[in-house]
Amino acid sequence: MSSASTLLAIQVLLDSGLLIRNENGEYSLNKKGLSVQDIGQVRVSKELDKSVQDLGQSVQDIGQSECNYNKETLKEKKDIAFGLFWKAYPKRMGKKTALKAWKKENPPLDKCLKTLEWQVASDQWKKDGGQFIPLPATWINQGRWEDVRPGYIMVTCSVCGEEGSLPQGYKGVATCAKCSQGAFKAQIGAMGGDHVL
Repeated sequence: MSSASTLLAIQVLLDSGLLIRNENGEYSLNKKGLSVQDIGQVRVSKELDKSVQDLGQSVQDIGQSECNYNKETLKEKKDIAFGLFWKAYPKRMGKKTALKAWKKENPPLDKCLKTLEWQVASDQWKKDGGQFIPLPATWINQGRWEDVRPGYIMVTCSVCGEEGSLPQGYKGVATCAKCSQGAFKAQIGAMGGDHVL
C-alpha cells in the first residue's frame, strides 16, 4: 500500500472513530492495540497496513460466503471501504450512485486502491484537466479495478491461482504475495533475479 493510500486509510479511520490520536502523536485503532507514530512523516505499522488490507478482503468476502458478523457490522465495513475508495477517487461526483454500485459489485478495496494509484498518474486521466476520468459509478460498474497497467501483462500465481500483473517480457514462474510472503514476484529470465512489484 502506498503512503498516499495509507494516509487516506488513516483519515477515514479517524473520521469513522475507529482510530484515535493521543497527545503524544500516536494513533490507536480501537480494540486492536495497533499504533502509528508521527515522526515528521506518518509511519504506519505493518499491522495497520495489514488491517486495512484485511478490511478490503473482509468486504470482498461479504456475500461470497457466510460469516459471523451481524448486518450492522457488515454495513459498517462496506461503508468504511467505500469511504476509502471515495477519498482516493479524483472525480468525486455522483456519490449516491457510486455507493449503490459499490454495494452491488462489492469490489476488493486493496485492488481498487492499487489500481487507482497508477490510473490517477496516467496521461489519459491527466489529459484536459481530468476530462476523461470516468465517474466513480461508471468505474465501479465497469470493473475498472481489473484494468491492467499499460506495459504490463496479467499473470497467475503458480501456487494458488491468484491474478496479478508484471511488466511485459517476464519469463518464468510467478508467485503471489500470499504464497511468497512478499510482493508479487516472477523470475525474469533476461534480467536475472526476482522482479518485485
